[in-house]
Amino acid sequence: MNLYTYIAAANKVFHSAPVWAVVGMLVAVGCSFDETLNVMDNRLLRTLPGMSPPAASRVTTRRSLLYFAQITDSQVADVMTPLRLEMMDTAAVGNFKFSAAWRPQETLSIHALDQTIRQVNREKNSPVAQADGSRAPLAFALFTGDLVDNMQSNELNLVTQTLRGGTVDPFSGKLLTTAGCTDADSTVRKALDARVTSHSYSGVQRYSLYPKSSPLDLRGGFYDPSRTAPGSPVFPSYNSIPRYPGLLDVAQLPFEAEGLRVPFYVIRGNHDALALGNYTASLIDTLGAGGVTVDGCRKPFPSKFLNPAMPPFDAGPLAPRMAEIEKITGTIFLGGKNPEIAPFVPPDDRRAYFSSPAFTAAFTPFHEQAGFAWIDPQEKIASNNHAYYYTWIPRPGLRFVALDTNSEGGGDAGRLAAPQFRWLTSVLESTPSSTLVVVFGHHTLPTLNSDAPDLCPDDPSKCDRDPRRATPFHFGCPLKEASTTQRDCDVRYANPPAPDNLRDLLLGYPNVILYVSGHTHMNRIDAYTTGGGSGFWEVTTSSTVEWPQQSRLLEIMDNQDGSLSIFATVIDPFAGLEAPPTGSPAAGFNHEALVAAGHRIAQGDVDWRQGGGVDAEGRFRNFNGQMRNIDSNVELSLPDPRPDN
Repeated sequence: MNLYTYIAAANKVFHSAPVWAVVGMLVAVGCSFDETLNVMDNRLLRTLPGMSPPAASRVTTRRSLLYFAQITDSQVADVMTPLRLEMMDTAAVGNFKFSAAWRPQETLSIHALDQTIRQVNREKNSPVAQADGSRAPLAFALFTGDLVDNMQSNELNLVTQTLRGGTVDPFSGKLLTTAGCTDADSTVRKALDARVTSHSYSGVQRYSLYPKSSPLDLRGGFYDPSRTAPGSPVFPSYNSIPRYPGLLDVAQLPFEAEGLRVPFYVIRGNHDALALGNYTASLIDTLGAGGVTVDGCRKPFPSKFLNPAMPPFDAGPLAPRMAEIEKITGTIFLGGKNPEIAPFVPPDDRRAYFSSPAFTAAFTPFHEQAGFAWIDPQEKIASNNHAYYYTWIPRPGLRFVALDTNSEGGGDAGRLAAPQFRWLTSVLESTPSSTLVVVFGHHTLPTLNSDAPDLCPDDPSKCDRDPRRATPFHFGCPLKEASTTQRDCDVRYANPPAPDNLRDLLLGYPNVILYVSGHTHMNRIDAYTTGGGSGFWEVTTSSTVEWPQQSRLLEIMDNQDGSLSIFATVIDPFAGLEAPPTGSPAAGFNHEALVAAGHRIAQGDVDWRQGGGVDAEGRFRNFNGQMRNIDSNVELSLPDPRPDN
């Protein structure tokens, strides 16, 4: 069988005999775990451009330098919070270009993270044998950003509880007090309290909560697991997703998380730094004057009053595009006191936005504060305690560097501000050439291209709080020829490297061998080289919230023949779990059935199926095709840059 065949159709997973999926591929029933690991040695070999393939004899000499995991983009969501943009999703209105404002499986985002953690715990030994037959133990996990969806305190608390293990309660909403929802009459208040008492879901997936004036067709832009969509839905294919009556409420019930059993290191993503991954808290506060606040009790739903048409702004600088989005968003939220736009939902002050220092403080109880204990004290002082990048040496001869790639002024794209770029340069410059360097950040090199100003014009304290000058910004790749805005990451080499972008900075240090990233919700691996065999690999990994909901194992091997190998292995925590038949009442689901149902629902996400597609290089972004082997289970070869090796 083809060991690199991904799960391309849900029927293979959910309507056949149980299958193993410990390494992101289907393994025939009857294959033992050890046999599965042995055949993994036949994975695809990739070499840096200009480098000769390594000798086959490396399997008799290789030894592990470090084995670790990557988990990324869990985007754990409070699906009942008022301040989201579900009503602007492409699925809801068709002509709007937000393709990830809502997901049919998002009520189970925290369950997906827990299921991923359970699988990582099982990968306690490497899938690749060293020369002596032993397998390295799992050292730690990297979380490469977007742990939460909307920068909310209760979302962050769900993540840390799940990492710690024990009881996790996904529900949000509190009983009303005399100070809450003052414009709600006694009947509404009684109904809201009843929802809280019963842990009942309140959001756009429950058709019965829509305003009476909401056209039936708009409801079909969302998936209600208890019923099919009425009218002529924008995307009728949501009606083909299996129905599980009661799932929305069952997803709100407390469950027992296993907890991650190895140390882990965290960096921020744009959803951890900005509301909805795009907006500054300053802008959201302004919009709150219209009656919709993150901790309030008015939630905008799709309605006949809201059918925003997005003007074309796909090219050019980011700042004008953000201004256009903010204008449309403001129109929506300013109607927040109209019950035909924003009906009542239970409020909850635990939804308050967290500050960046509060994000790092949430990880204080964990090993090395999940990495933030390694922040340079001088950078802390100079940044007024707003530096979120760090470096440490997990093993002699290996340095890891964590970057904070977020644009504090808004937008989902990233960049490095000048102080961090200077710090990174000094770290690389001071690292001995005998020490290998792994860098990780949330954004991929091509998505490090934000030109949005870091300062909020109305209140600078609510954007970039680092008092140091942020400019010039540094991007992932150099400018394309004859362009003032477009970045060129298609050219995989630079000789000589330029000094002003991350790709070329890393290429200037031969001991940098790997950049690990997330953000795009897809599996992709790229080589960057100086053209003479020297260079590094970028490994980007899928999201736990988006189909195919995968993570990755990474291992650095010294072949002791003048070459290094980086083994990248996709893990699929959901395969082998059979989804319940459609129509099954969710009240009877155990944990495995619940997460399997969520995975099956994720497979039917219209936004991802239509918006993912295939990129310019033919690489598969979603399940509607064959994922290329070069981005999945591979051995990445490169010359050993260390002197005397």
